[in-house]
Amino acid sequence: MDEVSTHLPDKTGTRRTRPRSTPRTDTTIESHRTRSVYRLTQEDDRVYAASGGDFSLEGYSLFKHGDERWARRFGHEIANFLMAAESDLFARVRSDEVLVASFPYKYVPTAAALMVDHTVTRLNHILSGENKPSVGYLHAFKYPWWPSGEHYFAHMEEKARRRILDNVELSIDKDRLRGAHLIIVDDIRVTGATQDKFLQLLYPVKGLRSLTVVFLCDVDPVVAKADPAIEGRLNQHKVKTLDDVAAIVATGEFQWNIRVVKFVLEQRTVKDFGVFIRSLNNGLLLALYKYVVFNDYHFERKYKRRIQIIRSAVESRRII
Repeated sequence: MDEVSTHLPDKTGTRRTRPRSTPRTDTTIESHRTRSVYRLTQEDDRVYAASGGDFSLEGYSLFKHGDERWARRFGHEIANFLMAAESDLFARVRSDEVLVASFPYKYVPTAAALMVDHTVTRLNHILSGENKPSVGYLHAFKYPWWPSGEHYFAHMEEKARRRILDNVELSIDKDRLRGAHLIIVDDIRVTGATQDKFLQLLYPVKGLRSLTVVFLCDVDPVVAKADPAIEGRLNQHKVKTLDDVAAIVATGEFQWNIRVVKFVLEQRTVKDFGVFIRSLNNGLLLALYKYVVFNDYHFERKYKRRIQIIRSAVESRRII
């Protein structure tokens, strides 16, 4: 049944439109669309974008390690891509009928989730300027059985990735999805294992009207199958040391994400780790401490000494 609108006069006598609520059906979706802004391929150890235009490997590595300048740039690229690719959808929906979600995380945001924040902000800037309803944001939750294990995920072959994901629980607000068009966004697709896990959760949801999956970049399946560890090399293309992270922090455009939190905790030299921690301002130090505790890293023996350094710094500054 098509939606209809009732027209009511406001206090000035101008007619305004009030949409009726979206019908809530019990049907489930039967398919989804998958899109990507860039298609990455590899030739003679050189990774480049085969489609989508120039892609900055250096910028991608910085983005994965907390550089907000690149998170914003990539987020805006995805928003502009969506406005072009999904123009019909944005032209006909009602308020809060389009929801955007990053791939799932628990409490500490992924780099992709921070990018998606910029995507949603950019989308709503464009839509409001065209007098169209804004899109909403939806958080999908992920509960890993081994919190730090996913630090190595980008270096794993497909079977190992799927084995880890088999022990991961996902959840989402299914009531909010009734009557909604969902767009889920991630930064990269290599083996497709994470996408498959998320789709297992979404396909049975009753009342979901459409599902679109968008990736910033999609690795050529032939390359991905032969070398799934390409993802790890892309992550570390520019950022390889704690000094590289400190350089991002120094720009004033840094934000913690789960990857850079684990990258910092994995540093082997305790002395260098301590120097880095002492260099953080109170806001970044407290955020780091909050995130390591949120993800229960304090239960992992390999992190105990470093977390104690963080804890002591927080207490000595009296910011907790």
